[in-house]
Amino acid sequence: MSNLAGPPKVPTIRELAAELARLRDGAEDLEDARELDAAIQRNGDNPPSLDLGRGQERHRPVEP
Repeated sequence: MSNLAGPPKVPTIRELAAELARLRDGAEDLEDARELDAAIQRNGDNPPSLDLGRGQERHRPVEP
């Protein structure tokens, strides 16, 4: 059987760069998903503690 489509197309540098950028974005998305999954596994059903820029100290209510 002969190849009717002809020789395979050689990608350009721009096409390769675009594909590389797309793959890097996908890899970053996978890393983010793994980090999120690990955080969910660590925390289980516990709600996350929010740090609203107050540093590492925990603020407790003042007792009267």
